[in-house]
This record gives sequence, structure tokens and C-alpha cells, in this order.
Amino acid sequence: MLWPILGLLYCYLLVGQSAWGQQEPLPYDQTFGGDFALQSSLGRTLSLQELRGKVVVLTFGYTSCPDICPITLGQLGSVYKGLGDSASEVQVLFVSFDPSRDSSEQLKHYMDFFDSSFIGLTGTDEQVEKVADQYGVFYLRRDIGSAAGYTFNHTSYVYLIDQAGKLRTFYDLNEGSQGLITGVKSLLQVGAAQ
Repeated sequence: MLWPILGLLYCYLLVGQSAWGQQEPLPYDQTFGGDFALQSSLGRTLSLQELRGKVVVLTFGYTSCPDICPITLGQLGSVYKGLGDSASEVQVLFVSFDPSRDSSEQLKHYMDFFDSSFIGLTGTDEQVEKVADQYGVFYLRRDIGSAAGYTFNHTSYVYLIDQAGKLRTFYDLNEGSQGLITGVKSLLQVGAAQ
């Protein structure tokens, strides 16, 4: 009696990986996301809509961030390089919520440090706040009374947007980058199959 049960459990686990080894499709996030347009490190306004056909990896921060932002971008640089030839089908975007210090030129210099293909974005305080709200990003300016003047407390999630511009999910890279790698590859496979 035990063997048939074990056999059924094995089949369930096997099929549970979805179609014999394929990953479950990523869900759509119905609450957050959406198109936006901001000034870019390319020296012009860039809209998310212009990136249709690419997988977009989106994160938020600021260039004078002492720890979280450079660590996150460093991890994204490693993920990006690990994609090999498929990297050309992925675009990393970094939205700064410090427009008074993060000009297009500053963002370009900062992005180049991690990967020259990464694009930095910023805008007015109101524009940045609107995009942050769209993606459920929390940030709060904090005056620190030093030469730096102020910092930001902020969330550090990485958002995965599919080739149609739809937010699929988000990741906390403090838990490692394997989930993001798997998600990106899943979307690339779907795109290649269409």
C-alpha cells in the first residue's frame, strides 16, 4: 500500500515542476507597475515603452548611497554578465530619487562603473515620486548634519518587467540573486518561443 502512495507522490513532485522540468510561469503583478518616462543617462528622455521586446530589470536608489545601491548594482552586473549572449535582450534601469545631485552625466558615470549598458534615470522630485509610487517603492530623505548633507532610507527591491512592459515580480537580492537569474531566463525562454 505504501509503494503506490510513494509513486503518486513522486509523480506529483515531477509534474509539479510544470511540464517535466520547465519552470512555472511567473505571475503578473496586478497592483504595481506601469509605463513611465524619465530623463536618462543617455542624454534624453527614455520611456519604458521604448524597451518593449526586452526584459527589464528595474531598481531604485541614488549615486551617493554608501552601501545598498552599489551592492545591488554590483550583483546586477554579475547577473547581466552571466547571461552571456542573452544579455542583449535584457535592460537594467536604475531610477535615482536624488535629482538634485544625480544629473544625467552623474548617472552615466555611475552606471558605467557597473556596466556601460545600464541606464540611469531621474527627473523632477514629482516625476520620481510618481514612478516610485507606481512600483511601491518607499524612500525617505534623512538629513544627517555632515558634509554629505543627507541620505535616503529606502527599499532595495529589484523589479522584473517582461517584454510587454508588464511587472511580473520583484526580488530582494539580500536573499541572493538566483531567483532573479531564474526569472530572467524564464522570460527570455518565453520570448524566444514566441
